[in-house]
Amino acid sequence: MPEAPLIDTPALVIDRDVARAQDHGLIVGHPEAAIVRVIEEQGMVELPAGPRRRRVVQVVPNHVCPVVNLHDGVTVSRGGQPRERRVVAARGRSS
Repeated sequence: MPEAPLIDTPALVIDRDVARAQDHGLIVGHPEAAIVRVIEEQGMVELPAGPRRRRVVQVVPNHVCPVVNLHDGVTVSRGGQPRERRVVAARGRSS
């Protein structure tokens, strides 16, 4: 059995919470892919059989609250295109 492909999306970028979802987030443009595990340094992706190659993907996390709490800024996208960068004013202030 081949190893699961990895993404450079650690637990600080995608929360480990999957309470209401089957996986940790959506890989935009790849509905067949599932982020099945997230650890400190990376995420593991389940893909159907077929060729694999390195590529840059956009990931939308299922639970954004803890993710935003751990970052200084976010990029707002529309139609899959980055539009603007916003500062997270309340970073680190969750209770």
